[in-house]
Amino acid sequence: MDNLNGKWIIDISNNKLKILINNNQVSILNKNDIVYKKYIYLEHGYFFMKIYDNQYRLYFKNRDTLNIIYNNSISEGKLLSSLNKKPKIAYITAIYGPYEAECKPYVKQTIDSDFICFTNVQNMKNNNWIIDKTEYHYLNKSDIDNGTYRNSLINNKHTFNIAKYYKQQHHNIPVLNKYDIVIWLDGTIEIKNERASEYVLNKINKNNLIVTGTHGRTIKNKLEHETSDSNFYRYTSTYWFNQKQPYQDIFSQYQEYINEGYDEEYWGKISSDPTYGLWITCFLAINMNSNDAIPFLNNWYLQTLKHTTQDQIGFPYVCQKMKIHPYSYPDIEITGITHIETDLYIKHEHSNTHSQLKKIN
Repeated sequence: MDNLNGKWIIDISNNKLKILINNNQVSILNKNDIVYKKYIYLEHGYFFMKIYDNQYRLYFKNRDTLNIIYNNSISEGKLLSSLNKKPKIAYITAIYGPYEAECKPYVKQTIDSDFICFTNVQNMKNNNWIIDKTEYHYLNKSDIDNGTYRNSLINNKHTFNIAKYYKQQHHNIPVLNKYDIVIWLDGTIEIKNERASEYVLNKINKNNLIVTGTHGRTIKNKLEHETSDSNFYRYTSTYWFNQKQPYQDIFSQYQEYINEGYDEEYWGKISSDPTYGLWITCFLAINMNSNDAIPFLNNWYLQTLKHTTQDQIGFPYVCQKMKIHPYSYPDIEITGITHIETDLYIKHEHSNTHSQLKKIN
């Protein structure tokens, strides 16, 4: 099954889905088990997704589309090896509300990379980003948002909360399914290094799920410090940026993690770097070919839904729970202060911070 060359056959008949790869049966499923927008994981890393009425698409674990299959039909095709295929890389950001006046400029990468901005802002200065105004957070609603959580989109319509969907649930966005690596950038990040994609690809090819930066503001790796540092209006106010939001109880979130067994000493056993264990997620690359990618994103987003929009508190908790150890910069190749500027990027202040970001109780 590791050889991607050969032939596949898909038979959808008698309310059954039957998949054969090189004459080997991969799976049989009842059609009733295939639900709209649900991912069905099969043996050997294959998965199957219904995308429109009576229309399906089969993906391999490397996220290559094999074909579109129609209901009540038998489809047949050839598997193409992707071993020599160039990886597809996307940088994404989400700008909802008047936080930013433009998509930040970037330098052209040595490896072909797309820059995609999801936004509801009219007349956004794009600086060569692809602008996508489709409301995927409604059209492709997250399966784990059951509408009952503090930050379910039905309960917290703040644009800051909406943007978390694009950061933590981008695997639900159809236009991103073709990418091997997705790199999230906060709206304040300007990529200044033409080899940023090269750097990420090199690190991810060494079996890393995540590449991101340790938090430069803290000298210790304790989640308690990140929680204390997050005690400001963005989370403590129920009205900021001229929008209502539920109170974001960061201290309760931290305490629940401790009660569940989060180990503040864990990261010191993994790395001798005293900052390893807290990360600034303004630049976050994820290897979407990894079997852990979607479970990680779902677990991380669940923390936002249940607890707070401060995703940097939930991030180390989920990493520890899933035993994921992000590759982290600064390192011998990338230096700098991660919350200000590194060899990869410049982190700007929000364009409209001074005029808009006011605490109102």
